[in-house]
Amino acid sequence: MVKAVADALRAARRILLVNHESPDGDSLGSSLALALALRRIGKEVVVGSSDGLPTVYGDLPGAALVTERVDGIGAFDVAVGVECSDLGRAGRFGPALAGAAVVVNIDHHRDNSRYGDLVWQDPEASSVAELVKTLIRELG
Repeated sequence: MVKAVADALRAARRILLVNHESPDGDSLGSSLALALALRRIGKEVVVGSSDGLPTVYGDLPGAALVTERVDGIGAFDVAVGVECSDLGRAGRFGPALAGAAVVVNIDHHRDNSRYGDLVWQDPEASSVAELVKTLIRELG
């Protein structure tokens, strides 16, 4: 599945990465690491968080990429739910996530609803960061 996700991201021009509501360090750190990797290969990336960026994570590399504004963000070639076990956990970014041409669902929780076109769920992983690290390596 990692190759299929990497291929979809490589083919995309505009990508949305969505954190779950009340984001934690795993979701935010993973989405920001992926955003920075995607930007290095020339992709336009928006990182969405309905609850914004908690102050405690303000020093993470790429923190300035996080937006809580949905209005005017437009359509995306690929949208990735990062540790969003269902579309409801994406908060107000749910419609933008679901409306992308390709929807990717990356999660390590057992209760994932398996929404999306590409579902990479690994309950054996300790965190979504483990999966994102593998994805970044696959992206080169």
